[in-house]
Amino acid sequence: IRSRASLARAIRQTTRAASAAWQRMASDLAPVPMSAAAARASSGLSLLRADDAASVDAELMSSPGFSVDQLMELAGLAVATAVHKEFEGLAAERGGCLRVLVLCGPGNNGGDGLVAARHLAHFGHKPAVVYPRMGSSDEAKRLFGNLLRQLEDLDVPVVRDATPYSADVIRSSADVVVDALFGFSFKPPAREPFASLLAAVAEAASPAEADGECVRLASVDVPSGWEVNDGPQEGSPALSPHCVVSLTAPKPFARRLGAATAHWLGGRFVPPSLARRFGVEGYAALYPAAEQVVRLDPAAMPW
Repeated sequence: IRSRASLARAIRQTTRAASAAWQRMASDLAPVPMSAAAARASSGLSLLRADDAASVDAELMSSPGFSVDQLMELAGLAVATAVHKEFEGLAAERGGCLRVLVLCGPGNNGGDGLVAARHLAHFGHKPAVVYPRMGSSDEAKRLFGNLLRQLEDLDVPVVRDATPYSADVIRSSADVVVDALFGFSFKPPAREPFASLLAAVAEAASPAEADGECVRLASVDVPSGWEVNDGPQEGSPALSPHCVVSLTAPKPFARRLGAATAHWLGGRFVPPSLARRFGVEGYAALYPAAEQVVRLDPAAMPW
C-alpha cells in the first residue's frame, strides 16, 4: 500500500512539474507587443525617411541599372495617372478636360512634373507649366532640355517667370495645380521666386480664401515647403493639398495629412529584394492588376 501511495505522489509531482514547464514555455512563446515601427516593418509598409528615399534612388541606379531618365518617366507617368483618376469627377463637370497648372522646381521633382505635364496633355487635358529655374549642370541641361522640347512639340505653354502668378491668376487659369517644386531633399525655408509662388498657391487652394471656389492642389511626393520627415514647417507657406502622390513609398510626413486628403502611391518598379531591405515590400501587393498607381486607404495603413 505504501508503495502504491508513493507511486501516486510521484506521478502527481511529475504532472505538476510538467504543467509548470509547459506554462513557462507558453509564456516564452507568447507574442510580445510590437512597437509601431516594428509593426510597420513586419508588414512591409514602412514609411521611407528622406535618407532612405535617397538611398533607394541611388540603389536603383546602381545594381538594377535604372537611369535618371527612366525613373523620371515612370514617376511622371504615375503622377499624371493619379491626377487624372483623382479628379475625374471634376473633369466631367468641365467637359472632360482639365486646365492643369504644373509648377516645376529645379531638381528631379520638377522633372517629374515636366513628364507629368506631357502625359496629361496626351490624356486630353490642357496643362501649362511654370518653370522658374532649371538646374545648371550639363546633365541637368540635357535632361530637362529634352523634356522641355517634348512639351514644346505638344504646344504645352512653359512660363519661366513666376511673378505674374498671384492667387487670383491661378484661380482664374487652372482647375488643378500640380505642385512639383520640391521633393524629399528640400530643406526649409523656400526662397524666391518659389516662396511667393507657394504663398499664392496656398491661397488659391484654400476654400476660405476663395469663397468655396478653390483650385484643387496635387503635390508630388511631398507638399512643397513641408519637411519630408516632420511635415509642415514654421515660416513656410502652409500648403494643404487635396491630393498627394507618393513615389516609391509614403514618407513620414504622411502621418500629418488631413483625413480629407487623398493619398495615392506610384512607382511600381522597385525590385522586391531592394524593397525588402527598406521595409516597403508590402506596398507592391496593394496595386490592382496592371495599374501603376493605387489610392491608399488610411485606415488600412499601420502608421
